[in-house]
Amino acid sequence: MNIKTKFLWATRVITYGLRYFLYEYPRGLDFSKRQRDSKTLNESSGYALTSKSALKNFLDITGNEERISFIDVGGGKGGTAFFASQFGFKNSTSLEYEASLHNIAKRNIEILGIDNKVELINQDAFEYTQYYKHSHIFMFRPLNGEQMKELLLLILNNLKISPSEKVQTYVFLLYGDIEKKHIDEVFGSKNDIEILIDDMCPYRNTNRRVIKVFHV
Repeated sequence: MNIKTKFLWATRVITYGLRYFLYEYPRGLDFSKRQRDSKTLNESSGYALTSKSALKNFLDITGNEERISFIDVGGGKGGTAFFASQFGFKNSTSLEYEASLHNIAKRNIEILGIDNKVELINQDAFEYTQYYKHSHIFMFRPLNGEQMKELLLLILNNLKISPSEKVQTYVFLLYGDIEKKHIDEVFGSKNDIEILIDDMCPYRNTNRRVIKVFHV
């Protein structure tokens, strides 16, 4: 780690720790604690919360695209979907494979009383078939290596079905050092795809990409 990365890491640990002990724990919530020990997939990156400020910054980059429906693929404890519900989306979904994380998310959303705003789905991302319903598709690298590439391909192909329910533009919000070669292999230089940004997130010093897919 370089000095900047160490500083950002330490700041995040302190901020999330204070948030958990001062705000979440007294209310019975659990969004901020990192969790790796309960994962059952070797390819999984484990759970880590994306902050509300980082998500807002991501969404601001997308411009004026209509915020119809948000999905967090690998939604963990439901934090990112919860934050998205506060940013103008008509509905927000958290898709999580691990039952232990899904159950924590259910408790979080029930305590907050926003069951009508945030949908929680406990399912394998490779078996989910309704990505085309979501205008904004968020991922914090839920998988690694070729598995990540295969998931991106599956989602991109899913956007081509059910034209009556499709939206005009889909926005991929990709976070957490997804390998560039996989981004290039999946999205490449196609007329209906535009990579708006490919840089380092100032909140986490990790790669982020905003990619628009036009009316596939």
